[in-house]
Amino acid sequence: MWRVRITAIFLAAAAMASFSGCGSKESETAMLTQNAEAKTANYRTAVAEEGNLIKTSELSLEPKYYLGQTIYCPESGLYFDSFSVSRGQFVKKGELIATFTRKGSVADLEESYLAVLRAHDEYVETQEKLEQKWVEARSKGAIYEELAELELEQYRYNQTVKINALDKAYMEAQAAFEPEYIYAPFDCIVHSLGSFDTGSEVDKGKEIAELKQADSLVLFSSTTAKNFLYNMDVTVEYGRRDERKTVTARVVATDAVLPDGVAGSGHTYFKLDGDITEDELNKPSASVTTVQAQDALLVPRGAVEVEDGSYYVSVLEGDMVKKRYVIRGITGGTVGESATVILAGIKSGQTVILN
Repeated sequence: MWRVRITAIFLAAAAMASFSGCGSKESETAMLTQNAEAKTANYRTAVAEEGNLIKTSELSLEPKYYLGQTIYCPESGLYFDSFSVSRGQFVKKGELIATFTRKGSVADLEESYLAVLRAHDEYVETQEKLEQKWVEARSKGAIYEELAELELEQYRYNQTVKINALDKAYMEAQAAFEPEYIYAPFDCIVHSLGSFDTGSEVDKGKEIAELKQADSLVLFSSTTAKNFLYNMDVTVEYGRRDERKTVTARVVATDAVLPDGVAGSGHTYFKLDGDITEDELNKPSASVTTVQAQDALLVPRGAVEVEDGSYYVSVLEGDMVKKRYVIRGITGGTVGESATVILAGIKSGQTVILN
């Protein structure tokens, strides 16, 4: 912002003598030296200029997903086979997360299968006998026919219930050999995965994976930043020190919108523009530039000094330094580029000395 320069001034003893005799006021003119010998003085100087007092505020941030789901082992008797994803990976809804196997009993499977076959054979054989009995009962009279028919229907019902139960047991025995698949419930980022040995049994309720909803990534600061207003667009910088990248973001939550006396979280949240994962956001920081004063006369902060409660600057005019009392305005700007607004006392273009 400021063009700071080093100025060398040479004063001869004769010049000093002539200055000492002039009638300048002490409050306006300061002698550079009172020695009779010629000397050279070096000063850091800057030019008072009209411009805008701009401040850039920065805030260190941390990435955070505010929506997600933890997947747990749904039942006992599951054995880990493999993960189909890795940590930090983006996964679409319905894609495979993990595979587990079961270790069913071969003996139970064979026994249930044979039980179903026996029940079906018995049903066919017994039904034929009861149907024949029903036919023969017709010649004995109506009462005997009705009793035979009732016995047949009762057997059909009971045996059907038995066969259905045996079929269910057989299907359960088959299912004990089928794998268990875990799928993504929504578009997500894999935040963490459990650690299992292949073939090891996983206890029911054991955490398998932690998933974060992909579109819920925000950046947050644990401090309330007054310069970051709700719905404000800001610039976010992230990445390695020698490979920093920038992306725009928007303030989506801040305590600054709360009424006085209402306790807030103390956090400020930013929503990023674009698809960026948590792993990419290395040391993120947000910055916003605000204009504190417009078209004002500015000098570097180091040019303004105070004496007995009054502010002044040292103005370099030729080989002379003159003390000029000023009316000081606000001081602000970015660290290393801070400046002070001068309301009266000097003009634009004058050279001031920095202390």
